[in-house]
Formats: sequence, structure tokens, C-alpha cells
Amino acid sequence: MSRYEASINYTMKATHPDINCVRDWTPSKVFHYSDTYTFDDDVYPEEEDRRDFMRHDMALVAGGGYNTDHIEIIRCEYTRK
Repeated sequence: MSRYEASINYTMKATHPDINCVRDWTPSKVFHYSDTYTFDDDVYPEEEDRRDFMRHDMALVAGGGYNTDHIEIIRCEYTRK
């Protein structure tokens, strides 16, 4: 098993489904989300596949859980623990 801490920095577009719940939103305001992931090494043996999964998962959460169309990703970081 491999464990990671991952984070994403992103901006929200005006079309984000939760935009009305965001205080002081501007197109340039940077948001941050982080999570912890554990991978079965037999299912995800490649580091690149793990990073792709984490990036997409965090982008879905940042996008309101619907899709990733409502955000612009600035940076993703991954730390293996």
C-alpha cells in the first residue's frame, strides 16, 4: 500500500455550480483543497497513474462534484508518506 498527501490550487469560473456559496469570489481568487489517498500497489503500480487519479479526483471535488469544467487548475502537489 502506498499513501499520499495531495493538494490542489485552483480558481473557479463564474459558471461553478456553487458560486453563490463562495464569499468574496473573484475570477482570480485562488482556492486550496487537500486530501489523503491510499493506493493498492497491485491495482495502481505506476506512480503516474496514481497522480492522474489524485489530480482528477481533487478536480472533481473542486468542481463541485459534477465535473471539472468549472475550475482552472493552477498547481497540484503530491507527497508520498
